[in-house]
Formats: sequence, C-alpha cells, structure tokens
Amino acid sequence: MSSQRALIVGCGLVGNAVGIQLYKKGFTVYGIRRNHRQIATCISALSIDLNLPLNQWQDLLPQVDKILISLTPNQRTPKGYRQCYVENVKKIIKAYDGHKIDFYFLSSTAVYSNNEEVITSTSKINPSDWNGEILSTAEETLLQQTSATIINSAGIYGVMRWWLFDRVSGLSNRPLNWNKVSNRIHQEDLIRFIVYLMVCSKQEKLDNRYILCDEYSCSYNEIIGWLCEQNFPVEKSIATNAQKNLSLSEGKKCQNNLSQYSDFDLYYPTFKQGLQEQIPLWLGWQKMTDFQKKILFQVWQIPWGQTKSYRELGEIVDSRAYRAIGQVLRKNPCAPWIPCHRVIASDGTIGGFMGAKNGDAIDTKRQLLLEENIVI
Repeated sequence: MSSQRALIVGCGLVGNAVGIQLYKKGFTVYGIRRNHRQIATCISALSIDLNLPLNQWQDLLPQVDKILISLTPNQRTPKGYRQCYVENVKKIIKAYDGHKIDFYFLSSTAVYSNNEEVITSTSKINPSDWNGEILSTAEETLLQQTSATIINSAGIYGVMRWWLFDRVSGLSNRPLNWNKVSNRIHQEDLIRFIVYLMVCSKQEKLDNRYILCDEYSCSYNEIIGWLCEQNFPVEKSIATNAQKNLSLSEGKKCQNNLSQYSDFDLYYPTFKQGLQEQIPLWLGWQKMTDFQKKILFQVWQIPWGQTKSYRELGEIVDSRAYRAIGQVLRKNPCAPWIPCHRVIASDGTIGGFMGAKNGDAIDTKRQLLLEENIVI
C-alpha cells in the first residue's frame, strides 16, 4: 500500500472519483472545493475559494507529494477561464514553491489547432479558440515552473452527460455541426488513467503530455447513423441529414498515446461500447416524471461515504411524500451510478433497497455502505 499524499484541486465529478480511487490504493488524500460538503468522506476536505488572495488560505494547505488540478470555471467566458486556469494555477504553484511535488493538470484537446487533420501528443500547441489559448497558457506556466504532467482530455461522456442524446432526439437545440469530428473519452476511462499516472513512479511515466481520447474518431453523422441502427429515437430530419453526409468529416482527429502502457486498456475503446451502455439509462431517465428526476438528481449528488434520509430528500425537493420517494428509488433506472444505497431511514436505520426490507437486497445495501466506511 502507498504512503503518498495527494491533493485534488477541484473535487468535482472527476476530482472526487480520482480521490476515492487513490484512497483505495493507500494514499492520504486532500481535496479543495468551495462547498466542502460535496467532497467524498475518504478525502480530507478543504473549504477553500481559490479566487480569494493566496494569503487568506495558503496556511490551510497540507504537505503533499502529488497535486491534481481538475478545475471548472464559474463562467464559460475568457474572464472566467483566466481566473480559474491561469490566476488560480499560479497561486497553487506559488503556495508550493520550493517543494518537490509532481503536478498533474487536466486540460483539453482545445489547445490544438482545429485545422490539423491528425493530432498526437507531439503536435504543436496551436489553439484555434480563446478557451484553448487560456488553457495553453496554464499548461506552459506549469511546465516551466514545476514537474508537471499534462492530460489533454477529449470531450467527456458518461452517466448524466447525455447532451448528445438530448440533441439528436430533439430534446435540446444546442448548435452543432454534424459533419464535425467527434473526439471523446468515457469518464470512467479518464478517471482510471489519471489514477494510473498518479500511482506510477517517475521511472514508469514515459511522457509529460498525454492525449486522452478513445481509439476511434469519427463525425457525428457516423455516430447518428449507428444510433439509428440501435433504434434510438433520432429526430427524423437529423437522421436524414446524417445519412446524406456520412462521408463528410471536418476538423481534427485526435490520437491517444496509451499504447506504450501494456498494462492499461480502455474499457470503452470506441463510442459504440460507451453509448451502448448509456442508451438504456437515458431511455429509462426519459420515462421518469419531473418529480422522479428531481429525487434521482439529488441522490446522484450524494458524495461517496455520505448518506441522506428519505425525509432529507423530501425537504430538498419540498415534498413530504416520503413513501413516494422510496418508490422512486425502487425504480431507479441508473443504478448503481445513481447511488440509491446511500439513502437510509430517518431514524438512522438502513431502510429498504430494491423494493425489499430484508434479505439479500438489504445485505447487498449494507455491503455497499461498508465499502464506503458507513456502518449501520
């Protein structure tokens, strides 16, 4: 087991998940987030607003060996990006100046030009848009001043990241060029690879920059064609357009550099494996009422190692229909990703699970809670 200490700067979906996996591998893990209640209990939570001056929070920082910077800007504007990725990264670097620390920065493939046909980890950094320019500035600062590893992630998809399903089914009108190349990575593979890198010794880590995408870049038209073959409810005009333009492909195709690691394989090497798993979850979600979605969304946000009661969920959504809340959890279409095992009775007892009050289902629930250090 490891005795290393890691700091996760930005404990959102990815940061929290990485921290949990590092904890399971024996790391002592600390995490920064403004709302520290959303941090998994196996991570020592630091309620820090990085936007404040460094002297107001520097003394709260622990001594660590590794730092993952996995930030999300408050606003998707140039000002929001600069504050998040440039100014706040500079503060973290300054706070740990003089310490031997390995930095890991979760960035984006947006730092590469959209006009290049094929992008690899050795391609020139040449962003086409303002967000890529700002991210590349943060990358350069880290590479010049620290021992840093850059992880350029393609578009992340997975549970509750269903914007493409919403768009092709007509539930949203998000602007999208269907001829554009889709470069993507499943969130589980992203999390696994970050953990893999952070556990590696310096001798095992072969590069200081990684493009993280799956093995097959293609146009959205091709993905839509495949969705139609799966009988997914694609809007008729979108399906017709995709069929006409299957041969069109615009933009960069990213290639990962993971083949050098023989002991790491992607769980979802193409969009087909990832979307095939997500389709029934999305279809089940669409059958939920607004009330059911509100409940399940709140359950999805319960951090690892924490619980809420049926009553607490009711208070959040302004409902006293606690029995109805239990029925919603019984019909959860996205288990175990939406963790209904973290919902217990108001008196602190274990409550029900999968429609049962005792037997194997409750034993399973108790075991799931024990794996998160929750004893009931």
